[in-house]
Amino acid sequence: MPDLAEDASAQRRAPALSVDDRREMILDAAVPLIVEHGQSVTTKQIADAAGIAEGTVFRAFADKQELLLAAVRRFMDPAPFKRAIEAIDDDATLEAKVRTIVELLRGRFTGIMGVMQALGGPDRHGVKHSDTGAATDPHLAKAQMAGIVAGVLETESARLRLDPTTAAHLIRLIVFASEIPPFNEARRLTDDELVDFILRGIAREDR
Repeated sequence: MPDLAEDASAQRRAPALSVDDRREMILDAAVPLIVEHGQSVTTKQIADAAGIAEGTVFRAFADKQELLLAAVRRFMDPAPFKRAIEAIDDDATLEAKVRTIVELLRGRFTGIMGVMQALGGPDRHGVKHSDTGAATDPHLAKAQMAGIVAGVLETESARLRLDPTTAAHLIRLIVFASEIPPFNEARRLTDDELVDFILRGIAREDR
């Protein structure tokens, strides 16, 4: 007679993850801990945060160093950011587009700076732009990214006081500056405040 309890347990058991999915799940749990603890973070802390056994970490990564390297690569890789920017709806309002751009830029800059500060920079872990899918020349990569942001703003040219390329450059500059720790320690601006400033500046409209 079949064991009904065992059958029910098997049905509840989640399907096995692929190696890539398991690595991503572990990185999702690891990155906030890396930002908080730096290189002193333990694989036990990461496993607990991911809800897995510590041994599972070592079935996805050869050692902690490989895990740290993967975390650095994740944030240096511009491809996910580019895909997210390109996915912005052309029919969205200017305000909605700027808000999404600000949110995506803040997420990227915060992640990069947090991981870099915690781990001492990419060079310390042997990460190069060519390792991450980024352009070999970092200045070219930034220009390409600014170009994608400008492309989103092209359809809003009639509402802009500046050309889309200049507007994209200023948005990146403002958001980047807002995420530099020495500049935002006293008071970190909200997304609403950044979006409002980008759209309206500091002068009253009636002046």
